[in-house]
Amino acid sequence: MKKSMFLFVIALTGAFVFNITALADNQGMKMDHSQSAGDHSKTMDHSQHIGEKIHESKVEGYQFAYHLLNMEDRATHHMMVYILAPDGGKVEDAKVGYLVKGPDGTKQKMMAMGMKGAYGADLDFKQKGTYAVKMKAVTPDKKFMDEFTYEVE
Repeated sequence: MKKSMFLFVIALTGAFVFNITALADNQGMKMDHSQSAGDHSKTMDHSQHIGEKIHESKVEGYQFAYHLLNMEDRATHHMMVYILAPDGGKVEDAKVGYLVKGPDGTKQKMMAMGMKGAYGADLDFKQKGTYAVKMKAVTPDKKFMDEFTYEVE
């Protein structure tokens, strides 16, 4: 367990060297709110997901499930997004980034690191209030933009 956590931490630190300036380029990206998370033809199985599920959405047939891990030994949280293709398969070849605007207006940009169909990055959610979260995923075939708000009480 310690070895896998150590490798996980090493892998995450590599993600800090990337910048996600392209996150704001959401040209052509439209969210599909016509169906709720429960209306998917193939529902996402969260049994293998880690952390607390904070949001679930669907964009152009792709399903996104966001989970947040409280990293008590660090000053950050770890946000994961699990992505399923319209056929129900895991999307494991995407480049994913987050742009998070905090309650005080500060912005965090972070490239996520791919981990077996999920993409995670360390982000600060310590301040109470509403966070605006934007996620951009780029696969070999498509670009997606998703956004939601998350309340920290």
